[in-house]
Amino acid sequence: MIKTPLIRYSLAIICIWVLNLQDTIASNFRSRQACQTSFSTDTVATSSTNPLLDLAEGESFSVLVNTSNCFTNFNRLVLITKENGTLVSRYYMNPSMSPQPFMARAPSTINNGELISTHIMNEANIDFFKNFLLSLSRAKDVGCSTTETYYLKSRAYNLQKLDGSCQWSGFGLLIKELFNQ
Repeated sequence: MIKTPLIRYSLAIICIWVLNLQDTIASNFRSRQACQTSFSTDTVATSSTNPLLDLAEGESFSVLVNTSNCFTNFNRLVLITKENGTLVSRYYMNPSMSPQPFMARAPSTINNGELISTHIMNEANIDFFKNFLLSLSRAKDVGCSTTETYYLKSRAYNLQKLDGSCQWSGFGLLIKELFNQ
């Protein structure tokens, strides 16, 4: 046991300094998360911009999802392409997992996929997509036996994210919003 008041006082000051340092680090971390960041394979920007609005004519944004659980494993794809100034989304079942669909400039280059539905996006769909990306940024792998691995790609956007929460089902929400399915 430390008996001298000077040593106890010194230890108390050190403890307070460490706690303040911890709060400062946590505060800096929170403010860094709120700042605009670039997209990479392991982060999603919490930017106020929507990457769909940055697509040039003929470019595509792909959302490829691999869903796996104890009994099945399947792929689905939403390909959003800017055509004649309008965003057109297409929903494919069982697309190829090759990089080809990611870099497609035209939707006809998707291999091994069955086109299920096509939809011309409106402003509400575009806003929903931005919120979908923000929700995806918060997805976590908490050990659920059903996982959805998201591969999002465009010329300026690249993300791979795993949702193993068994709670969000984000791709299902996206399909319901865009294709009413």
